[in-house]
Amino acid sequence: MSADRMGRNELMYAVIDRKVEMVGVHLQANVDPNHQDKNGWTALHFAAQNNDQIIVQILLDAGARTNLRDKYGNTALSTAVFAYRNDQECITTLLCAGADPDAMNLYGVSARSLAETIANYDTRKFFAFP
Repeated sequence: MSADRMGRNELMYAVIDRKVEMVGVHLQANVDPNHQDKNGWTALHFAAQNNDQIIVQILLDAGARTNLRDKYGNTALSTAVFAYRNDQECITTLLCAGADPDAMNLYGVSARSLAETIANYDTRKFFAFP
């Protein structure tokens, strides 16, 4: 399977299903970690949505780019902030890997501004606010 009707490949489904071993198998088979589906999501977006730091790190080690944007301009970091569930490792891993906290989506919202305004105020602690 190269890509389905949504443009998702085997790697993306392994990430969605949290199958760490299969993620490694697909990456070793040279499946592109930066492949984007029809919505612009990458495997890294799905890992961030799952708050799966282990898979995030595996993808980063395989060359996943932190600042690829979906069709709305959201990066994996924005996805991680929105999906945050009291587990800091995913957000901090993306930030340490160079994810741009100020990259704005098509609506002028960045991961940093989302963290400042989202109902889950705990996300603010990952960004330096004056």
